[in-house]
Amino acid sequence: MRDLLLVGIFLAVLPIALRHTWIGVLLWTWLSIMNPHRLTFGFAQDAPFAAAAAGVIFLSLFITRDKLRMPWSPPVIVLFLFVFWMCITTAFALDPGDSWHQLNKVLKIQLVTAIALMALHERRHIELFIWVNALSIGFYGFKGGLYTLTTGGGGRVWGPAGSFIADNNHLAVAVIMVIPLLNYLRTVATHKYLRLGLLLLMVFCAFSALG
Repeated sequence: MRDLLLVGIFLAVLPIALRHTWIGVLLWTWLSIMNPHRLTFGFAQDAPFAAAAAGVIFLSLFITRDKLRMPWSPPVIVLFLFVFWMCITTAFALDPGDSWHQLNKVLKIQLVTAIALMALHERRHIELFIWVNALSIGFYGFKGGLYTLTTGGGGRVWGPAGSFIADNNHLAVAVIMVIPLLNYLRTVATHKYLRLGLLLLMVFCAFSALG
């Protein structure tokens, strides 16, 4: 059932992502950070959803009528210089095999990041991007925090298998990093129950990190 639900959501969003690059970026971000396919139990568990979303993003660059422009601000320039520096240091790495493998993964992420910089230039784009990032990690923060409270800290909280945050320490860093984003969303939210829900989610994220 989860597999069909995920595939249904993915296929429903794809046509919109083709027309609007920023929607594709949000879809790819959700799939890459939350890894919802790892929560399924059937054929969807190992399906390359993020890779397919990235392919749609590249196609949308030639189809979309949205304005795409690179904001050449100092932080963006520093980011690109840092990526260039990673390429140089990898060339002189002590363990070239593993280093080039890791660089390959990083460059794929940075390529989509560059497209995101071009596509997410309106306030609503940025805030939706924050929502996707915050709730994708916040889901595991809530789940892990609830588990920590119900077990009295007797169990260890792990992230989704096969992801960048699968390790318990990596997940702890992620949920701590997402707390300021949740707090920002709380400050801009207009509904009091939404603000309360985000505050509670921040608390659960803190307990998840402890777990």
